[in-house]
Amino acid sequence: MLTFEMWGGGGGGGPEGGGGGGAYTRGTLKASQLAATQAVTVGTGGPAGSSGTAGGNSNFFNFTAYGGGGGLTATTGGGGGGTAGAGSAGSGYAGAPSGYFNGGTPAISGTSCVTTGSVYGGGGGAAACAGFNGGSSVYGGGGGAASGKCPGASIFGGSGGAYNAAGSIPGGGGSGGNGTSGMQAGARGEVRIWVSP
Repeated sequence: MLTFEMWGGGGGGGPEGGGGGGAYTRGTLKASQLAATQAVTVGTGGPAGSSGTAGGNSNFFNFTAYGGGGGLTATTGGGGGGTAGAGSAGSGYAGAPSGYFNGGTPAISGTSCVTTGSVYGGGGGAAACAGFNGGSSVYGGGGGAASGKCPGASIFGGSGGAYNAAGSIPGGGGSGGNGTSGMQAGARGEVRIWVSP
């Protein structure tokens, strides 16, 4: 038997919105199901910029861990990668339809860094003027911070970047900027594979 786990890449931060964290997926296969050579794709972290770029998807066999969306403005952080679809740019919400397994939504929290969480999806990116901290996740990457707002955390994935910091590997979203500087890239994803007797 062969077991794998994957994270999508974190989205890059935009001028004022943090990038979304990459989603997580895991599975077990029989070795006989695989080809003699099996392609593996590790999602790249999204670059920061005037409009943050989405993180890349990680792929193995027929499975995909989706990347987080790029951050945009002070009211729209990037969406966290969902289990059924990539995070959308500037959404601040899950990339896939709402549900327990999809990307986390950032909490509205004036001073506290406690944020809402996701299980397998990535956390959404922070958005300064909208009052959003970065969304957290259990397995997926955390959402990136924004000026004056906290990054999302992750237990098993990478945390979102604090303000003016890149996301942590695997799958953390990059920080949004202050309008002119401080925006940072999302972290790359990861693919881990091991064989069981």
